[in-house]
Amino acid sequence: MDKQTTTIIAVVAVVAVVAVAAFFVLGNNSKDYSDTEIGEIGTYVPIYGNATGDLYIDKEDVAMLNQIIDGKMTWDKKKAPFADADQDGKITSKDVDLVKKIIDKEKCTVYYLDYYDEVEKVNFPLVDRNIAVTYYQQAEACNILGLMDSIKCASLAAAGQYCTLYPHLKTLTDSQKFGTTGSSTLNDDAIEKIIANNVTVIVSTPSTQNYEPTKALREDKGIDTINLWYNGAYCYSTLMTMGIFMDRIDKVEDYMDFCDDVVKKITSKISDKDKKDILLMDSYYASSAKYSFIASDANGSFTMINKYLANVYSADDASQFGFVQRDIEWLTANQAKYDAVVIAPTPCGFRDLRVDGTYQPGEYYSRTDYNAQCEAQFETLERTNAHKNGNLIITSYDNTFGYSTYAMLPIIAAQLYPDLFSLEDGLEILQDWFDNINKADIDVDKQGAFSYTGSVYKVSYPQVEKI
Repeated sequence: MDKQTTTIIAVVAVVAVVAVAAFFVLGNNSKDYSDTEIGEIGTYVPIYGNATGDLYIDKEDVAMLNQIIDGKMTWDKKKAPFADADQDGKITSKDVDLVKKIIDKEKCTVYYLDYYDEVEKVNFPLVDRNIAVTYYQQAEACNILGLMDSIKCASLAAAGQYCTLYPHLKTLTDSQKFGTTGSSTLNDDAIEKIIANNVTVIVSTPSTQNYEPTKALREDKGIDTINLWYNGAYCYSTLMTMGIFMDRIDKVEDYMDFCDDVVKKITSKISDKDKKDILLMDSYYASSAKYSFIASDANGSFTMINKYLANVYSADDASQFGFVQRDIEWLTANQAKYDAVVIAPTPCGFRDLRVDGTYQPGEYYSRTDYNAQCEAQFETLERTNAHKNGNLIITSYDNTFGYSTYAMLPIIAAQLYPDLFSLEDGLEILQDWFDNINKADIDVDKQGAFSYTGSVYKVSYPQVEKI
């Protein structure tokens, strides 16, 4: 090879190296973040340092923060409300350093916006911790994240009626359980047991009653608290926030992939113009002769039914959880507007067997008992067209009000739209949910009470095989 050729090759090599170097240098900073804007709930984590407003804390946040620091863009607090990682009111290199610590999983103080719309701080990362949960949805979240065995203290709303689904909860002693099967409130007994069991993280139901207790435990005892909503579009945001804090991002990604697949299956066959109009009913209260309905704008996972499956009745006077009461006169006067009534009674789903009002760990709630409960509900609706036409559909309250709502949507879809969806496919998806996401030893063909399998009421849709 002559000198001229060698020189040409050397020059080309130098140009190539410079080009590659320029690519990596500009690659981190050339992207324009000026139009970055926070989206709707479910599309971002409320962790400060999340400059780009998505579901991750990553190098994109570092790049955007550096552009703000370098004066290449202006920080718009409305578009990027979580950019200020250290919460000092300005964007500096300290924010970049803190975000890098989060990415590298280094110990630091991390701030997030809780459901009370207040800034909380946690001692990041929340790994190898003793956890307390206040309700079954919080236990469900821990199971999805692979942290069930880390639960050292739980309310009876979880540990008192879900021991068959989650055997670890059965191992908790009375000194580790608090409250009642219907309450998520952190009372004095709960606080004492949380402290006695050396709990370092509380995954709490962010109710009004739990605001002061979690604040006191956080400020006086140094216990980290997760006060985030656990239903509807919040499922993605809350789980990924926990996943980042607890180093379980891979588990959350599996969950989101599962849910995304379910949504794609449904939306590929149902358009907004094809959706049926339905009433979503919680229960009938004989004492007041009132029906409890769940409105479409409910702050819960039932909103997923409205979003993807049907047009759910809406009401301005709904409670925080979306419940609203109406009498039979209202129902009969308005029934022509609705094609079906979807009922989500309790107890049901995958709770423990209940005998004489007491839950018995080791066996799931009886489908026979569930069918009788369904038929009692059906009887109260005899005056409706939905009853006459076989369009009263039963689902599971506890598996439609929480992270598992996506797993139940295909079964409800198969009953609302039997010409479009297969009940067999719905059961297969539900089984996949328990096999791979919310892992539990269960055969959905034989266990769990989540759909009417009786014969007293003649339905217009396919039924799960009778046991």
